[in-house]
Amino acid sequence: MRYFFCLLVLFVALYGCKSSFKSNWTNFTAHYNTYYNAQLNYEIGERKNLDQSRPYNELLPIRVHKIPVNAGGGDFEKAIEKGADVLRKFEDSKWVDDALQLIGKSYYFRREYFSADQKFLELYTSSNNEVLRQNAIVWRTRTLLELELYGEGVRYINEQLAEIGEDWTKSNRAEAEVLLAQHYVAQENWPLASQHLKIGVGDLPRKDLKERGFFLLGQLYERQDSLKQALDAYERVGKHFTEYELQYLANKKKAELARKTGDMKKAYNVYYSMSRDDKNNDVRHELEYELGRTLQLNGEIEEAREVYYEVLHGKLSNPDNITRAKTYYGLAEIYRYSYDDFYQAAAYYDSAAGMNIPIEDTPESFNAEDLSESFGAYAQAKREIFTQDSLLYLGSLSPSEFDSVLNTIKEQRLQELEQQRRLAEQQQNTLVNIDQDVSGPQQGGINNGFLNYRSPQLVANARRQFIAIWGDRPLVDGWRFASLIKNTPLEVDDQDSLSAGNTVQQGRGAEQITIDLSRIPFTPVAKDSVRNLIAAQKYELGNLFFLSLELPDSAKHYFEEVYISYPESDVWDVALYSLSELNFVNGFERVAEDYAVELIEKSPNTRYAERLAQRFDLERVTTSVNELDTLRVYTTLSSESGFTISEKADSLTFFASSYSQHPIAPKALYDAIQLYVQQASAEDGFIEQFQVWREVNDRYTSELANLTALKDSAKTQLADTTLTDEQSAYFRSVSDSTIEKPDLYPIFPYRGALWDTTRSRIQLYQSMFSRSDYTSKIQILRDEFTEPDPPVVVPDSSQIDTLEQVQSASDSLNTVIGADGTSYVDCNGLEIALEIRGGKPAFLADIEVPSWVAGSQAITMSYRFRINERGLIREFTQTSDIRAKDLVSAVERAIKEDLVFEPILIQGSAVAVQCEEEFVITATE
Repeated sequence: MRYFFCLLVLFVALYGCKSSFKSNWTNFTAHYNTYYNAQLNYEIGERKNLDQSRPYNELLPIRVHKIPVNAGGGDFEKAIEKGADVLRKFEDSKWVDDALQLIGKSYYFRREYFSADQKFLELYTSSNNEVLRQNAIVWRTRTLLELELYGEGVRYINEQLAEIGEDWTKSNRAEAEVLLAQHYVAQENWPLASQHLKIGVGDLPRKDLKERGFFLLGQLYERQDSLKQALDAYERVGKHFTEYELQYLANKKKAELARKTGDMKKAYNVYYSMSRDDKNNDVRHELEYELGRTLQLNGEIEEAREVYYEVLHGKLSNPDNITRAKTYYGLAEIYRYSYDDFYQAAAYYDSAAGMNIPIEDTPESFNAEDLSESFGAYAQAKREIFTQDSLLYLGSLSPSEFDSVLNTIKEQRLQELEQQRRLAEQQQNTLVNIDQDVSGPQQGGINNGFLNYRSPQLVANARRQFIAIWGDRPLVDGWRFASLIKNTPLEVDDQDSLSAGNTVQQGRGAEQITIDLSRIPFTPVAKDSVRNLIAAQKYELGNLFFLSLELPDSAKHYFEEVYISYPESDVWDVALYSLSELNFVNGFERVAEDYAVELIEKSPNTRYAERLAQRFDLERVTTSVNELDTLRVYTTLSSESGFTISEKADSLTFFASSYSQHPIAPKALYDAIQLYVQQASAEDGFIEQFQVWREVNDRYTSELANLTALKDSAKTQLADTTLTDEQSAYFRSVSDSTIEKPDLYPIFPYRGALWDTTRSRIQLYQSMFSRSDYTSKIQILRDEFTEPDPPVVVPDSSQIDTLEQVQSASDSLNTVIGADGTSYVDCNGLEIALEIRGGKPAFLADIEVPSWVAGSQAITMSYRFRINERGLIREFTQTSDIRAKDLVSAVERAIKEDLVFEPILIQGSAVAVQCEEEFVITATE
């Protein structure tokens, strides 16, 4: 019996050992054959993913846990496959839960968030290991953050924090609190976000997490204006150094906070110390900008301006667009607030807006686009007022005074030309050595003819040699004094001749001075039109200062100017109404009521008088007008055939102003505007100028549409995660591409007294009938007829640091004055070559060459061209000695009809130039 019992015990013991051995063996095999390799692949992929650099934008809250990027995908895929093998082949091993966690984390880093979320839920449900369950909660919360399910994330993590309570591990509790804070950040709940982040950030398991956590904490305190707490948080970033970029940003933040608290000295010292650190060479421009900004905020305006110029034009490498935009914006503020130079402020606001910086990359106060538009409107209105005021002054002069002004202008022009001549003579008297290029197949030989006259290359080289010594003079006898008798001065006898003609030409010596008189108002009607336009522009300036620039004192100044100086203008009523409104808003109700009383007495039928009467409870005695009589007057004016277009338009305008309360008034004024447009469009030369302007506009619109389509396609391609780095760079460059808008100012067709009148009537319509049925049509007309801003050149060269130097550099160019009064840069001595649009061979092929020109007898003809900024020919003269009428006629017909050059750029701006071009004429096949 005892023997049997011993055998039974031995059997049970042996059976138990076998079961334990089998279990241990399964765990061993699962770990080293499969899970170990899965974990190894995951760690390699994680290292690749986390090692990828991620740019930080300190203007936006950063992320404590790095967002997964497209890196390590292959390694994560292998980890998923081997983790799945553990689940399939070793389902009884202890590594199943670890394999589930590994698969979920791999899906997370592969950005397959829904699959990751499923695995973390499975791990939380199936595992008995409390630490792994807490890990699943943390990683699922990270996944919900990437899925942007912020509300669900907040509910989920709050439930888990309450349920687990004190059983959390220290590190997992810290990560849970920090992740909850990041969900609150996404909801812009700054107080709760900072509260939970403060609880968890100190116990995070890694230095890099603490570094980013304290930086985010500083950002959150900043958003709550808790500057001292924010400064403490940024100070703690430096105690957990892992990324230099984050340390750099933390130091910047400390300087910014010092600046916000008024400690400019400390801010300047921090920025200065950072700018002298060699590790910051790549961002030196950004730090220099911050130094300038600190000086500006401290009232050291001149020093700030010098620093800003150094950022833009210094010897260091070019700053990035964000820094350039902020620097331009800083300069704009200096010229706006410190120098009261709104023209220059407009130019810098425009430059800042032209950088096209995403809104998230700019400070909160950055409003370049709107300010560029407002200040641009100011600059345009001021230029128009100055121009019209000058023209009105000239038109008001007596004949003798007018002649005196013309003589003064003539003398100034001649002095400029005399200075240009002296410069040209100095250049011609300088011995110049030009290397002769005699290489290549064009080298001298029998086929080149006597003195190589058939070789265009050798002829051109000889010509350069000649010009270098003798200048660009005609190849004729007596050239030195032939030009002295070329022009005779035109005498101006009386004012009638001035008003009848368009130009006055004054001549002396070799040059001819042309002065355009077409816009000067000599008649009373023209003068009234100009005064009305000036009044309308000043009223617009008042509106701009009051509504857009929030400068009520300046607005009041312009409204009062219209009220006092232009009582007969179309905008007098609305200016008086605006003065009443302005004083009422500022609390001066008595003054506002006085203006209201005057308006009601003088213009009781206007809607402005009606509004003010209601506001101040004033009696308004309106003129009774029979409805039928009013319509009859309108019908009579519209159908009257005995009026000229101008008279009918003026009559309809007067009718609309007199009966502004009548429903027909908006149509009457709209009809008048149509008549003004009709009259202005009939002026000589308008159709040709309009066609040029429309062609440039249409070409730009077409190119912009094509580029937009390409950019849309590129953005679609960039969404593809399988692109190589080279492909991504290409599509990104396409997506960031821009097309520069053409300079429409020189070719703007709507210029002249009649177009000025049209614009003033449009402004009158918008001030009187802003809500009529024709408002949209009037706005289209206003946009069409608004003159574009002239090109503003902002210094952008490392050799030129100030606007005065830019002007000096421009003045040093040799220029000549054309018959139209335009100044042309002479190509002589400059490395400028004309390029024919479409190519010279195509142009030559279109010339109808006479039959007597044999193919073997090529004829070289040269012309001096004067072309405008758009490459269009304004003047041309033959400089070669070819007198065959049929050949000259054919060539010059082709020049007039077909020849257009590419614009010439000097210092980045298109300029009008005078250049010579040679054409080798041969018989066509």
